Amino acid sequence: MEPDNFDALNNTGYALKERGNYEKAVKYYDKALEVFPGSTVAWTNKGSALIELEEYDGALECLDKALEPEAPNFKAWYYKGITARKLNNLQEAINCFDKALELNPDFEPAKEEK
Repeated sequence: MEPDNFDALNNTGYALKERGNYEKAVKYYDKALEVFPGSTVAWTNKGSALIELEEYDGALECLDKALEPEAPNFKAWYYKGITARKLNNLQEAINCFDKALELNPDFEPAKEEK
């Protein structure tokens, strides 16, 4: 794999995350973000992996970065809601799920969390 191939790095991270290898996935997302630091997708993916590792502060940092450009990133809002719920910030969680559904009204995982 080419060390500067963003798609390959991000996709490898995603495959590792799907297999439950969250720590290794985070390392690949970090490498992908070195290549393309503004990728809202990689920040969202890294945040979701950190949630699985129960590293909630790090997850929130990543998800906030995914939302910085004000991009319509419904998955980042969803994962931010998951993190807020795990930290017992229930109103914040509801607000995040609402924002995810505002951006994608058919996104079932956010509907289920409300």
